[in-house]
Amino acid sequence: MTSYEYRVIPAPDRAAKLRKKGADPFAETLSEVFNKEAKDGWEFQRAETLPLRERTGLTGTRSGFRTLLIFRRAKGIDDAETTGEALKLLENREDWAE
Repeated sequence: MTSYEYRVIPAPDRAAKLRKKGADPFAETLSEVFNKEAKDGWEFQRAETLPLRERTGLTGTRSGFRTLLIFRRAKGIDDAETTGEALKLLENREDWAE
């Protein structure tokens, strides 16, 4: 069974300035985030908007929402072990035509 590790990062709250004409700046900013994480093996899973309560000043609090991007990648996959397990499953199949 494959186990995963997860990475949660805040979604960008503003778009980067672009020099390209006609491109959507916010979509390009998100693409850059996704591509950066993908280079390190992280697969995008979903975006979640969660409530947030944070302190302001000495005694105040402020409530709001924060959008987070959730990524995952397989943890500790051993190719030799996985291949060996797959071969054992194939060898034990009784419905193979001979």
